[in-house]
Amino acid sequence: MKKGILTLVLTLACIIGVFAGETYAKDGMLIAPGDKALTVGLNFPLGINAGYEMAFGKFNISDFRFTYGAKGLGSVVFLSGGMAYTVGAVGTLHFSWSCIDLPENLWWIQNIDTFFGLGIGYTGVTVEGLGNYGGIGIITHGGSSYFFKENLAVTLAGGLGGSYIGVLLKM
Repeated sequence: MKKGILTLVLTLACIIGVFAGETYAKDGMLIAPGDKALTVGLNFPLGINAGYEMAFGKFNISDFRFTYGAKGLGSVVFLSGGMAYTVGAVGTLHFSWSCIDLPENLWWIQNIDTFFGLGIGYTGVTVEGLGNYGGIGIITHGGSSYFFKENLAVTLAGGLGGSYIGVLLKM
């Protein structure tokens, strides 16, 4: 399983290299106030993850720029004899690496947006023969997105419902 994930990540890195060539940040941000983004991904080991985010504002700490917003999330993971599911909402914080003055040969790092989310959600498990179990609790969500077009990125994340690789589309 680990070899398969590593192969997938390396393949995506090669594909990104083909499409890459410029930075897509505006004013040091890849996710800016007013942006709306849809994320769809495949959970590991087997499942689906989706989210919709709205960026509300920004703030600076020295030269570092941050964007904050809110994201609704959902995931389903298929298990042997059942499934687990999570739905929730998180407050998000984004950091774009484009605001850091980097050497010219590291230009591609400026297309990386790193994010973290913290919120509340419901997680449930349905197991054949045992029934349904679940509850409300704190959920987290975090990872990084690599933008290879102005409105399109590949996302690697973890937290809600497990780890996933997906596609982010800014609307």
